Amino acid sequence: MEKNYQKELTLKSNSVKRLFKECGMYEAEFQKLNSKNEEMKENGSDEYSMKKQKEYLEETLSVRNVTRSKLRSSTDVLTSLINEIDAEEIKNLDEYKNANEILESVKQFFEKIQD
Repeated sequence: MEKNYQKELTLKSNSVKRLFKECGMYEAEFQKLNSKNEEMKENGSDEYSMKKQKEYLEETLSVRNVTRSKLRSSTDVLTSLINEIDAEEIKNLDEYKNANEILESVKQFFEKIQD
C-alpha cells in the first residue's frame, strides 16, 4: 500500500509544484506589465499602444487568476490525500516530506498575495 501512496504523493506534489512555478511566472509578468502600463501613462504614449498594453495586462490577469484557481484546487487535493493517509505509515517517506514542504510554500505564497 505504501508504494501506491508514494506514487500518488509524487504525482500530486509535482502537479502542485508545476502550478506554483506557473503562478510565480504570471505574477512576475503581471507586475512587469503593470509597471510598463503605468510608465506609458506617465509618458503620454499614443492611444493604440496604451490600448494594446491594457489588453496584454488584462489577458495576463485572466490567466494569472485561472492559474491561481488551479493551484488552490490542486493544493486542496494534495492536502486531502495527506490527511487521508495514515501519517505514521508514511511520515518518513521523502515524498511525504516533499509534499508538506510544497504545501507550506504555497500557503506562504497565498498569504503574501493577500496583503
